[in-house]
Order: sequence, then C-alpha cells, then structure tokens
Amino acid sequence: MRQESLKLTGLAASHVIDMSALVDLHRVHYAPDVFKTLWSRLAELAEKRQLLAPRQVYTEIKQRDDDLLKWARQRKYMFQDQDSEQQMIVREVEAKFPALVDHTKTTEDADPFVIALAEAGKHTVVCSEKGLFALLCG
Repeated sequence: MRQESLKLTGLAASHVIDMSALVDLHRVHYAPDVFKTLWSRLAELAEKRQLLAPRQVYTEIKQRDDDLLKWARQRKYMFQDQDSEQQMIVREVEAKFPALVDHTKTTEDADPFVIALAEAGKHTVVCSEKGLFALLCG
C-alpha cells in the first residue's frame, strides 16, 4: 500500500479515504461552501466508485451531526461493507498491530478496515493521520 495525495484530475485508480482526510478536508482546510469544485469532484469520484471508504468511517462521521455527515449521507454508496477477504485482512492487521485499535471504544476503529479495503482492492489510501496508521499506509 502507498499513501498519496488525492489527485483530482485524471484519476483512474480507486482510493480509500480515511476519516482523518475527510475531516481535514471538510472541517479544517477546504470548506465546501468555498471549495465547491473540489467537493463536486469528490462527489463525482464517489459516484464512479473511485473514492471509497469502509462502513466504519461512516459510523465515525455519524458521531458529529454537521455538514460532513450531511455530505456522507448523500453518498452512503461509497461506504463499503467488508467481504470475507477484507475481514481476514482486518484480523491480520489487528493481530500484528494491536496498538492500532483502541479496544476501550464503543465503536470500531476504522483504520484496520481502511487498510483491508485498500489492500484487498489494491487501492491507494488517502489519510492525513500521523503515527502508526500513517506508517502502515505509507
């Protein structure tokens, strides 16, 4: 797996986006009311299934009722359930990197599922995290 910045033109390969990247894009750096073209292009990529995320990312987004949640609700199709291959990869990642997951949380950490979705489909991970998750995706 490799980590790249999201190229918004000529993108043919699929990308798996993490919660950190969506939050940074939407809530921190590129507000949709200012960067309309960016968000239009992200929506287009999601429609074409070139921008994906595991269902757990959607669950994390739902923890805060804001415009990002509204955007995600309109694109629920981009949030994927795991197949058996991805479930196996999640178990392998969690076993090899137990610090990646906070087992005290009531909801599942999305990071292993982001990795599994990307690995199974040979997609590129888009994230803005630092630490172990970024190292695993880099």
